[in-house]
Amino acid sequence: MIEFDCQKSQRAGISGTINKLMSYTGDYVVTPKLNGEIVLETKGKKMTDNVIVKEIPISKIVNPNGGITLKIGG
Repeated sequence: MIEFDCQKSQRAGISGTINKLMSYTGDYVVTPKLNGEIVLETKGKKMTDNVIVKEIPISKIVNPNGGITLKIGG
């Protein structure tokens, strides 16, 4: 996609610059990590959809002693 940023000039008629935006082609659905970060390479790119950040998976397991073990993350 090419966008034109123009303004009217009294001398030359129209002047401006051309900004070429590349489309983002990465993931639009991400699951956060417990250790480290996730970087979506979106700087200077046009996105066609919303980014969905999923919840961190959590599971509860009844252990042999009658307690509950909570597992966070995958």
